Amino acid sequence: MADRGTGTPGPPGTPARRPDAELLAYRAFRLGRRADYLRFARARLGSDTAAAEAVERAFELIRDEWPGMLRTAHLERSAWTLLVRCVRAYEDAP
Repeated sequence: MADRGTGTPGPPGTPARRPDAELLAYRAFRLGRRADYLRFARARLGSDTAAAEAVERAFELIRDEWPGMLRTAHLERSAWTLLVRCVRAYEDAP
């Protein structure tokens, strides 16, 4: 079956997956969680700048792991764990 720009065909009986679907899912996840992640980081770090940097680093790590995270049953927990690690790194920084 030829791909007509709708995505990569999967096994018979499954819909084609769009190449940008994972990116769109990541962007939606980021938009939906950013404010809460910043609130948590600010509470822990006491600095808007440090919080923004820690959250941005966490989202970079989440983005890098995103395809694998989508296949787990614990996406939220995995993302939160990465956030906590990034915040702790800023807490421990001199």
